[in-house]
Amino acid sequence: MERSEPRLPKSRTKQSKSKPAPFTNFYTPENSDFYAKFKYRPLDKKYEEIRLLDVDLTGGNKHRMIHSISLAKAGKYCAISYYSGNPKDTVPVWIEGIKMNIFSNLAKGIENAASFWKKGSPNQPLRLWVDQICINQSDLPEKSHQVNFMREIYRNATHVYVSMPVKKNLRPVFEWLTGLAAARTTKGYEPSSNMLYENPPPEPNLSGRWRDRVNPEWPADSWEDIYRVINHSWWSRSWVYQEFIVASDVFFLFSDEVSMPWNQLHPILSLFMELDTVNACKESLKKRYQADETMHRYRIFASIKPMKDHLRNHARNTETSQPKDKFYAFVGLANLENEVPIRYEPSYSIQAVLIDVARAIVVHEDAGLDILAQAGTAAHRRDLPDGKDSLPSWVPDWDKQEDIERQKFIDALELPSACSAGTSQSSKATLDFLEDRHGNERRVLVAAGTQVDILGSAIDRGHDGFLPWKSFSSSDSQRVITTTSIAHFGDEVWVLDGMSWPVVLRRSSADNSTTLLAIAMVRENGQPHQIMFGDKNLSGEAATVVIV
Repeated sequence: MERSEPRLPKSRTKQSKSKPAPFTNFYTPENSDFYAKFKYRPLDKKYEEIRLLDVDLTGGNKHRMIHSISLAKAGKYCAISYYSGNPKDTVPVWIEGIKMNIFSNLAKGIENAASFWKKGSPNQPLRLWVDQICINQSDLPEKSHQVNFMREIYRNATHVYVSMPVKKNLRPVFEWLTGLAAARTTKGYEPSSNMLYENPPPEPNLSGRWRDRVNPEWPADSWEDIYRVINHSWWSRSWVYQEFIVASDVFFLFSDEVSMPWNQLHPILSLFMELDTVNACKESLKKRYQADETMHRYRIFASIKPMKDHLRNHARNTETSQPKDKFYAFVGLANLENEVPIRYEPSYSIQAVLIDVARAIVVHEDAGLDILAQAGTAAHRRDLPDGKDSLPSWVPDWDKQEDIERQKFIDALELPSACSAGTSQSSKATLDFLEDRHGNERRVLVAAGTQVDILGSAIDRGHDGFLPWKSFSSSDSQRVITTTSIAHFGDEVWVLDGMSWPVVLRRSSADNSTTLLAIAMVRENGQPHQIMFGDKNLSGEAATVVIV
């Protein structure tokens, strides 16, 4: 079980040498010699200071660091988004004459960014924000602080360069698909088993752009080039969502010669998937495309309010070399960066991070208690009642990929879209957090609510053990309550103030605490009961419930 951790020490106010860091960080290249020699000047948190890399545009690989500049006065700078890859696959660069090992994918990204920049602004300096270089990776407090406002760093960047190096020349296939997108015709390009496609029939109304730019004899092998883009590891990384969604202007850099702005790349990828995914694309490519669609969808809302539930659930399916980053990357998008401490010290576990995120959501978001629908003992077969799980029952385990059985359970409930069991104006959430029996601070949730029923006998026992849901009669046999199959006679049905759906809780007689099992659906005569919409005529007295 996690115990509370001491507060981080305050940031330094005087310049100090970074101690040589032994190579104990699995997630970044070995650079103990660099950190021993290079002097990072302290950053002032009050002014949101950052560092920028003044890129050597001569190709000499000798860059200069711009130290301690406030974000408000940083002026024109760009930021780079990249897939880091293996920390042992490195390339040397020189920062103010001192050798530093950086990810080889990052090195290629800087090189391609320089080539792209010189084409448009040959006489202007290129100033890049690069996380591995501009953050002192050997200083954990600084790293935590910088990560905490990365959203603003990318939002204020003039351009964000997505580094997606591909060895093949993509220009011809991009031009061909751009022509297809312009004409918006898919006739003659239905997928076939051998991945070969008929030539598009001549159409008199096709634009001159189509005739000029599309080669009707294009071989089917060229689809492989687009696969390289859609199947690139960049799409699956957690941080790229924050880096991409808040950016004002995004360019994808594929080589020193080929680049494309996002507003041109997206229709090409969309058209490709329309043409080719029904029978031909692999499942992995479909997942990459879902990532592409997620980012396109939420860029629109970045300046307002991201659709947080979808983003949090999607975080389950992303990848990071540092597990905590899977959640820290989405904290900024949800505007919770001031509520969730960014802590990289090894003693602060991933479970502690999940609890921090869940606590911030239930306190600060509207209907924040709705995340309890993703938690409980029914999710991922968590062994909570016996105290063998490192998370409280009310905290979703977002560290695991989505549970297929849980999705079947949710579908089986057939919840009405307008459920508001505990979210009426008169039912605002009243919350508190207590220490658990092991002394871990703020891990026990105390919520206000009303017990509305007790599970009676099981109605559909024929599928015991085979399906993730089960139906029970209500205590007076007038209603049917459908919930998780691990529930049993005597479990309590509650409506929590500030939560959209009823929940099923299991009470412990030993310490008067309860464990969350799952949400529930209440029906009468085959229809959703009014309790699903805030009617509390069946309810008892309002009370508080302690959920461990």
